[in-house]
Amino acid sequence: MSPPVPPTKPDLTSFRLLEVDEDHAKATAFNMLFTLWCKETQVSAYIRMSNALKKLAVAFPRSVGVLQTVEKDAQPPNAAARTAFNEFLKLASTCVAHYSTLHAATGFKAAAVRAVVSSVYLVARPTFEHAVFSTLSESAAWHAQRQRLLGRDETPEQIAGVVRKLREAYATRAQIIGFKR
Repeated sequence: MSPPVPPTKPDLTSFRLLEVDEDHAKATAFNMLFTLWCKETQVSAYIRMSNALKKLAVAFPRSVGVLQTVEKDAQPPNAAARTAFNEFLKLASTCVAHYSTLHAATGFKAAAVRAVVSSVYLVARPTFEHAVFSTLSESAAWHAQRQRLLGRDETPEQIAGVVRKLREAYATRAQIIGFKR
């Protein structure tokens, strides 16, 4: 009988941290854009997110994935940020294959946030597959399945690993700069 194989860390060699500020962080890995919203949703962050998406779309035409994580203390976007989000969704309709929003908090407020995001998708009517999740494992599994449909082989563990690494980058930056998480 062979010894058990120890668990391995997900391969995150393609992880590229794009930016971290007090309100959010974003990174790319594989053919995916990952965003972590922690405090305020800024219009300028959506503009930079759009630029990152455009670059990914050049490298991966019509096969980009987006995983947007809304942390429990993130504030709802104001009217200008909601408009920027709608513009981002229009851009995403030209190059994204799968898109999810993850809000892992619990309770009434969390359910309301997920409902608002779902309604934005309903109104925007994006052309890509989209979903809203309450757990990272569900979101990562969903994306991994869609990645396979694109002929890619990223696992749920790799995708979840990127979100965890992005959260770590945000926490590290918060400690260095001194802003509250």
